[in-house]
Amino acid sequence: MAYALLIIYATVMLIRPHEWGVLESESSIIRNSLALCMLFFVFHKNKNLMAPQLFLMVMFVFSIFVSVVFAGWIGGGLEQTELFLRAAFIPFVLISGLVDTVRRQHIMFILIIVASLLTVLNGHVQVSNELGIGLMGNPVYNEGGTLRITYLGFLADPNDLGMFMVMSIPLIFYFKEKIPSILRFTVWGGIGFIMYGIYLTNSRGTLLATLSLVAFWFWRKYGTTKSFLIGLASSPVLLVVMSSFREISAEGESAQGRLDAWYAGIEMLTGSPLFGVGQGAFIEYNRLTAHNSFVLAFAELGVIGCFIWVAMLVVTVISLININKQNYLPEGFACTHLQQHVMHQEARTAITLLYSMIGFMVSGFFLSRTYIPILYLYLGLSAACFGRVLIAFPKLTVESLYKKAEIARYSFFCTFGGISAIYLLLRVTL
Repeated sequence: MAYALLIIYATVMLIRPHEWGVLESESSIIRNSLALCMLFFVFHKNKNLMAPQLFLMVMFVFSIFVSVVFAGWIGGGLEQTELFLRAAFIPFVLISGLVDTVRRQHIMFILIIVASLLTVLNGHVQVSNELGIGLMGNPVYNEGGTLRITYLGFLADPNDLGMFMVMSIPLIFYFKEKIPSILRFTVWGGIGFIMYGIYLTNSRGTLLATLSLVAFWFWRKYGTTKSFLIGLASSPVLLVVMSSFREISAEGESAQGRLDAWYAGIEMLTGSPLFGVGQGAFIEYNRLTAHNSFVLAFAELGVIGCFIWVAMLVVTVISLININKQNYLPEGFACTHLQQHVMHQEARTAITLLYSMIGFMVSGFFLSRTYIPILYLYLGLSAACFGRVLIAFPKLTVESLYKKAEIARYSFFCTFGGISAIYLLLRVTL
């Protein structure tokens, strides 16, 4: 019952039928379905909660609260914490704990794909009629005569919508080997439709994220040298594609505003290095948001909160890589036929989710999406994959899939190396 309620929650959260123009009703359906699912989850047996992201998520929630409290507002700390718990932490726990079989994972993947295709269809209707109103009754975003499609809820921003689309592309590819060859044209049709939607979002960050997925695929298949040569040969085509999106210029107003926001983020970190200026307070110190998820993390949460957030991404990426490589078993371990099947299934799941995480990290570099629900949905799916491997191989320890010292080292390097790199970039460009 808990999993069925999770699907209901995920449906109303992603597709949002209660906000469609014809069916519009109270948005409490999201909150109520989440609360009901959590109630049944409490009594659910054999919860799959062995992934390291859970501990880091708890610490991240605490860092959000502390950041606002140290900024001088205890009530605000409670408010921001409650918002994050409802939008990200509780869904993460439910997904990681309930998606404990491959079949349940497939259902979640299909739901995300359907939601993504639906947003493209809605966007197509937006740009096709004179009123600019979508199938769901929401308007297109007109940016100085340039139309950019939107959806509802947390996907109302074209950039968020584009991020959601690009992160769903690997999920469609996942099913390429799951369906009969005669129906595989549907996979390519779905990819093409999503690419059309990405074009309609006119999001530069999403475009670069899409190209990063292609580059990562080439690198895995052909190696560094061949990928470089292929990229060099295809650069004229890439320039044409990029020129069809909004201008990307280091001297443009948008780029200058982005650099100014990063500089403001560095100043916030300097003024409050440990706990930041408080979650949600960036725009109180700068008229624009950070336009970078990493900058937003260290500016609002300080080095402590930023380190925890980076560690969540690092442990997710490293564990997915290890699951995909299937190198977590001790030498000479005798697998049963069922365990070998699980290894193969989870390896494909891991590489799929890794592609999606790459899509987030590239697009998130250009957007302030540190707390966006879609990130924690995918972190939950990654944690569920981690847990399923431990269930299939009960003699494994958690550190068979990652090493704590390795996670700490990479997280430290990414956090402080990233801050230093942004500081040096600002010193050169400003």
